[in-house]
Amino acid sequence: MSRNLKALGLALAAVFALSAIASSAASATEASFPSGSNWTILSSTSIGEQVFEASATESVKCKSVDVDGSANADQEALTVTPTYGKTLANKVTLAEAEKSECTVTQSGVTRPATVHTNLCHYTLFAGNEVDGTMNITDTSVPPAKCEIQITVYFLGEFRPCLDVPPQTPTHPTVTYTNETYVSGGKTLWDVKVKSDIEGITFTRTGVCTPVGHVGNGAKYFGEFTVKGTDTAGTPVNLTWDPET
Repeated sequence: MSRNLKALGLALAAVFALSAIASSAASATEASFPSGSNWTILSSTSIGEQVFEASATESVKCKSVDVDGSANADQEALTVTPTYGKTLANKVTLAEAEKSECTVTQSGVTRPATVHTNLCHYTLFAGNEVDGTMNITDTSVPPAKCEIQITVYFLGEFRPCLDVPPQTPTHPTVTYTNETYVSGGKTLWDVKVKSDIEGITFTRTGVCTPVGHVGNGAKYFGEFTVKGTDTAGTPVNLTWDPET
């Protein structure tokens, strides 16, 4: 009799344990980006240089990046459009080219550059309790397609150098930090995005040799903060809520 009661007690304990696990799983929440508006307009503030390293001797640097987009009140990913430096005409003087705010350095030689994102977007996934990820996403309508094109100023004009297609890098890590700022006398929340991405595929084109060479070990480092406003332009809170 006591043996049967003991077995029954163990069985009930197992049932309760499984129920607790199931309850915990049911109450778990996915990481997301809550905002203070049903529809939030996104903008950014750049923090320092944005760096794309194609190799140990070849890098692209831009003084700033601006991102814009929109999101609903609480979603697991943000899709934003990046803009690097200033948009310039193809054929310009050297003095005008130097206003681009981007440069390409190859084997110690630095020249003005431009970065055209050409219908490409960044998708920022909220991730989990530690960090998130970023993809280069093509949201264009065929026959159009996205391709990030980096050009370098050479012999009087910007010429093709590096192309970066839509992709999920092999190590697409981004880190999110909730921070505060003051607007209109109110303290609000925004999200700092720190990119530490490796394993980016690219192709050398035009004046960047060997033409047609495909690399897959490029890196991207940079930081910016993402802020939100409602559709009337009033600043609202935007935060990163990690998985729990």
